[in-house]
Amino acid sequence: MKVTLAGRGITVGRALAKTITFRAVVTVTDFTANYVVVGDLLTAAGLTAVAFVFGPFIYLGHEMLWDRFGSRADRVLDRLTPTKLLPAPA
Repeated sequence: MKVTLAGRGITVGRALAKTITFRAVVTVTDFTANYVVVGDLLTAAGLTAVAFVFGPFIYLGHEMLWDRFGSRADRVLDRLTPTKLLPAPA
């Protein structure tokens, strides 16, 4: 499914799929790290829940910025039309 936002060319389906799979891996990693550092199951779960809610929005925004600004090699510059200066009008 290919949907573009405001003609920008970002594929929402792909970006959303990447967000979901990334979030799944990071949630497990976050919980493990939180539990190891904090040592309390409830506190680790709470910290992980906060990251679980806000993380996808941050990641998706980051992905959209990358798609919008991209690399310089991906950008196409408009060529200027050369101005004919010579011969000068009399």
